[in-house]
Amino acid sequence: MVSPHCMFKLDLQKAYDSIEWQFLEQMLEALKFPEKFRKMIMTCEGLETGGLYFPLLFYISMEYLSRVMNYAVGLLGRIVGKIKGIGVSKLSYAWRIVLINSVFNILHNYWCSIFLLPKCVIKRIEAFYRNFLWNGDAEYQRTPLVAWDNVCSSKKEGGLGIKNAGVWNIATVGKLVNWIFTKADLLWVLWVDHIYMKGADWSSYISPSYSNWNWRNICKVKGILATGFQGNQWMSDARGYSINSSYQWLQEPHPHVPWYKDVWDNWNIPKQSVISWLIQRKALNTRVKLFQLGISDTSSCVMCELGPETHTHIFSDCDYSILVVTSIEYWLQMSIKTAPGRCSTVRRNVWRVVRLSCWYMLWIERNK
Repeated sequence: MVSPHCMFKLDLQKAYDSIEWQFLEQMLEALKFPEKFRKMIMTCEGLETGGLYFPLLFYISMEYLSRVMNYAVGLLGRIVGKIKGIGVSKLSYAWRIVLINSVFNILHNYWCSIFLLPKCVIKRIEAFYRNFLWNGDAEYQRTPLVAWDNVCSSKKEGGLGIKNAGVWNIATVGKLVNWIFTKADLLWVLWVDHIYMKGADWSSYISPSYSNWNWRNICKVKGILATGFQGNQWMSDARGYSINSSYQWLQEPHPHVPWYKDVWDNWNIPKQSVISWLIQRKALNTRVKLFQLGISDTSSCVMCELGPETHTHIFSDCDYSILVVTSIEYWLQMSIKTAPGRCSTVRRNVWRVVRLSCWYMLWIERNK
């Protein structure tokens, strides 16, 4: 069995030739080297990088990269620990979505707001979320019911509204970009202007190749969000820049689905809403789908065995579902299959709840 790992290919030759002395001084101070020693080291500034002493200084600088990577690995470890430790494999999809949107996001939101996480870390985070959603575990080898990009779309666009970790990371780092644009009264902004920009115009500033990794990434995010800052008036708008508005701007737009309100109305039971969402997307593992994948040896309906088990058949055409729906319609004196015309809000909400409940119970019965 192959264990999942990620590997970084680093061009240490280029890094070796571009050590920034100010950064080295900060590292020496952070590592609590004596002041006398630091001053002695800094007297070497300007000498050739090929000196005998330079590899030792380079290894000190590499400590920064090592600590960043340790933070990333630790972050992944905490997320995996939460997923494995909660023991929620029997929870409904609805509860898993709540956990992803609340508890788990807290674990990586802090680091997302400081620097751009490595792409392999973002992919692993999204893999954990995806696996947890569909199986309640950190590891899940089957094909997910819905593609992750679609899951991360808003509910109005046919998704579940789960945050895309990579896009959210860019939007949160955009807050740092905005602070520099607006010259926020922060010590960090003053330091950046003095050390890196040296009074240059931020909108046209290009980071030098020898800048440290985090600063180059902030400048990269500035380039990604440049059109957004101009088109959305984030600097001139009284409300200013917001991470949510930036995230929505970065997300690829999708057309709104006509069934959004019927599935996600506040009256509906959340776990039934998610199953109805899967029905609307035709994403459930029906026998026709399993037969096409070579998993099932038949495509006939489990409940009536009279036709191919598609979504339409299960919830509309199956003799068993027709009997159930007809009995409920007779009891409530209202149609379930078709939406009511002009009626009160309460009656329409009752129709939504009843229809979703029917779909949910039919799917539960089908799987017994």
